[in-house]
Amino acid sequence: EVAVNEYAPGTSSAERPLHHEGFEYGVLIEGKLVVQIGDEEYQLRPGDLVSYNSGVPHRISNPGKRMARALWVNLDRAE
Repeated sequence: EVAVNEYAPGTSSAERPLHHEGFEYGVLIEGKLVVQIGDEEYQLRPGDLVSYNSGVPHRISNPGKRMARALWVNLDRAE
């Protein structure tokens, strides 16, 4: 699955980190995002790329004051 995801300021992908089968790749197009993967947090700026095993609890949030847009690729299984 390939999607452009938009996150309004102060929103997130879930209330708490979730996990599922697969693998994810994301590249931030505009704005700011924080990607929490397990116990680690990664601050993304435009052009930054993140990839992770979806089986690890994860959450994506927009701490900024502007809309954030990212291109996301979700694979059904870990490669």
